[in-house]
Amino acid sequence: MKLGICTTVENIEKAAAYGFDYIEIGVASVSGISDQAFEVCREKVLAASIKVEAANGMLPGSFHVTGEKADHGEITDYVKKAFPRLAALGCRIVVFGSGGARRIPDGYSREAAWKQMVDASGIIADIAAENGITIALEPLNTGETNIINSVAEGGRMVEDVNHPAFKLLADYYHIGKENEGFDGILSYARHLRHTHIAHPITRRIPQRGDGGNYESFFAGLAAGGYDGRVSIEGRVDDFDTEVPFAVAYLKSLFPGEARE
Repeated sequence: MKLGICTTVENIEKAAAYGFDYIEIGVASVSGISDQAFEVCREKVLAASIKVEAANGMLPGSFHVTGEKADHGEITDYVKKAFPRLAALGCRIVVFGSGGARRIPDGYSREAAWKQMVDASGIIADIAAENGITIALEPLNTGETNIINSVAEGGRMVEDVNHPAFKLLADYYHIGKENEGFDGILSYARHLRHTHIAHPITRRIPQRGDGGNYESFFAGLAAGGYDGRVSIEGRVDDFDTEVPFAVAYLKSLFPGEARE
């Protein structure tokens, strides 16, 4: 497995020094900047010892994937600009969380919204594939959106989209928040391409002894044959103090690593 952290490009060398294998950035951090600013960002990444291998926050919350205001043309234009920039930084995974953008409006048909999600995801996946990127659909807890709230539901969406560049993510925080267990990971492991991890209650960066059952999460991933990227997506108060301990602890939990 490879361990990364969700952070900014400004922290890329610091992340490398603390033992991360890659970083995961926000799509908006590169999609909304000038060409000149992006070139500065690209040069910083190219000079670093690790790369930007993943990105999250694919769509702005003001966009509409579902409902009567759904605008898939706007989404198409946005990702056509963002994905080439991400690919230039070495990004291979783009996370489709975007709970606000995909939320089903009150009173709108869930069946119709599901079809809109399938259609939009196919369009996005086509553009991703052209840029060497795979989309990882992120199931989110019900407090953040009202569609795709479990790994199992995400797996069904992936199968309905049926595109080689559209796959699945498992996030330990959302799994814990929804008390869904790891059956979804085992059932849909064949589609799993990316993972996130944070404390299942506080959403803080994992630390030894904080009460998070991270061992079971890694055991579930291993049982499903997953050996890909794991990104820390948790709150950090002091990067330089908390992060080094989290790296050592989580890497000790990777399958095949000696336990302390």
